Amino acid sequence: MNSKLSHRLQTIHDHTPLHAHIYDVGCDHGELGLSFQIYPQVQTIGLVDPSSAVIESLIKKTNDSDIPKEVLILRKKANQLEIKTKKNSVILCGFGGTQIAEGLSHLKSQLDEESVFVLSPHRHVLQLREWLAKGEFHLLLDTMILEDQQFYPLLVLANRKGRGVHPFGEKDLWHSPVGAQYREQLLGVLKKHQNPRDQSFYRYLESL
Repeated sequence: MNSKLSHRLQTIHDHTPLHAHIYDVGCDHGELGLSFQIYPQVQTIGLVDPSSAVIESLIKKTNDSDIPKEVLILRKKANQLEIKTKKNSVILCGFGGTQIAEGLSHLKSQLDEESVFVLSPHRHVLQLREWLAKGEFHLLLDTMILEDQQFYPLLVLANRKGRGVHPFGEKDLWHSPVGAQYREQLLGVLKKHQNPRDQSFYRYLESL
């Protein structure tokens, strides 16, 4: 366990397959991406963020540290990233589901079928799930993280067609300990919403 990582980031770390190349997109302070430097099978770590201030901080941090891996520091958004290597794990966490979908759409054709995506959107979650339900990616994991009374979805997808993501989450997700807590919270919130999507979500959760 990396003492620099929060519970949320540690959980993301623990569920990220250890491929040769790991890209942390929207990396902020870079601690999640850099936490993979301890693994011999990881050859390259990509730290990617659109903020010039973040990039400047990362350059200083990596210059001042003894990091035994090749570290790429890239000022880009997810939908601007170009990846030419094979066997990649691409982490897209900490930003909106719409932006994550744009990044996935941009990256899908670049990567081989052994590559995976690790997703944890902070907003627009239903929009992302509906987009993923088309089955363009194969679902490997659909779970929930609880940190500081906040719930964060976590999905791991293989870069190939297969088992799509359920738009509202399968029963196992909502029957897990954290999922059950989040379900109770959502039922109270969604009951007050009148838009069709949220009403459908409410009815689905109520039926479980």
